[in-house]
Amino acid sequence: CGLALERSIEGLEATRNSLETQQKFAKRLDETSTYFYEKAKKAMMDGNEEEARKYLMERESMQEKLKKALMGCAEEKKRLETMEKNVVVLEERATEMESLLQRTVGAKAFQDT
Repeated sequence: CGLALERSIEGLEATRNSLETQQKFAKRLDETSTYFYEKAKKAMMDGNEEEARKYLMERESMQEKLKKALMGCAEEKKRLETMEKNVVVLEERATEMESLLQRTVGAKAFQDT
């Protein structure tokens, strides 16, 4: 049970790190999308429709990537929640086993006296 708990905690930490990385990536995509939108607005104000269209196409591409990244974040978050529940269950089992072991050792010591 101890080894399983240790591995579960390591897996939980790796999943937490993965989620954090995906969230940072999604934030960068969102910022880039906003950047292209602002560039498109400026190009339109300057009367350059072709350049504005180019920036809007780039923005659309970033938004598609952002959607995928956010879906990945949602999946990773579900995985993280499941792993957190599993770790709690393993911790409870480890505590129960430790308690049982202590009672067994105590009973054996009592018998030997």
